[in-house]
Amino acid sequence: MIDSDHSFFYMCYAGMAVALIVSYLKIKSTEGVTITTKEFKKFQYGFLGGYGTIITAELIAVGSFFFIMMNLALDIEQITKVYITTIVSTTVWGILIEIFDIGSRRTKCALSALLYGLSMFFLYFGGHYEMVLLSRVVFGAASALHHSSFEAYIIHQHTILGFPDDWLSQTFSMLPHVMAIAAIASGPIGQLSATVGPSGCITVIIILSLVTVGYILVNWDKDTNPPRFMYSNFLYTMTNTISSIKTNATIRNIILVGAFFEASVIIFSFYWAPWLKFESPGSPGFGALHEVVSFLPYEIIFSCYICASMLGNYLFQMYSAGGDE
Repeated sequence: MIDSDHSFFYMCYAGMAVALIVSYLKIKSTEGVTITTKEFKKFQYGFLGGYGTIITAELIAVGSFFFIMMNLALDIEQITKVYITTIVSTTVWGILIEIFDIGSRRTKCALSALLYGLSMFFLYFGGHYEMVLLSRVVFGAASALHHSSFEAYIIHQHTILGFPDDWLSQTFSMLPHVMAIAAIASGPIGQLSATVGPSGCITVIIILSLVTVGYILVNWDKDTNPPRFMYSNFLYTMTNTISSIKTNATIRNIILVGAFFEASVIIFSFYWAPWLKFESPGSPGFGALHEVVSFLPYEIIFSCYICASMLGNYLFQMYSAGGDE
């Protein structure tokens, strides 16, 4: 049963979902037809299935973050520290992955999904603040692996199997569509699980993560990529980057703008939920977070945010296509 006080959020979600579907149909109608083979379609859909499932799990995890932390009786200062821990962990693990190549690309994709599930499992012991912090450290490792391994796998396997380059472009053009489907699906799935409580969200994410692990291990071909230590390559890249920043004003300005943009997104990605929480009727204020746990449809709201992002992407594609004509 939808709370009448929250009907606005659900109306926004419905509007965003409809707009996203209409935009998707419009984009699909303008895309050219690429003739492929049954073998490639099987390979392509196999990859997109695993990619879409883990994206859905990640979106639910991010959308329900504040709801879960709030129900673990953490105050706003503790929740902020937990969020910062996640960001720092993702950054540190991203650097370590650049230095230590732990093995095959398929293994890293499966490991990222497994770590997502493991990080959420630790939250079952959320009465201990240290377990919550450990959960976010593991979540950071999962996120770093996720956003580096899936793309590497599809590019490598596409090359190894000898498929034409334009088929790879078609696969990449389908990724936003998969992301749009995940954005729409994550809202109701996350919200339904949240009606059970924070354990419902945690359980759903764990199930999706384990399903992704099994799907990858069964349906994806294993690639050969022995573990490597790449510190010299990492150091060379960092040295060249720092040198370019010092000598090239354009690159320096681009990096600064990008850094400020990412920082603003990171800040907004955390504060949107507390802002809604403390602006809601009957809120006790920032200092009394643990005293009142009001139920807002955080997962639906976050789904609206992601749908809006994907809608912007579609509108830009349509605008660009119109400008080229």
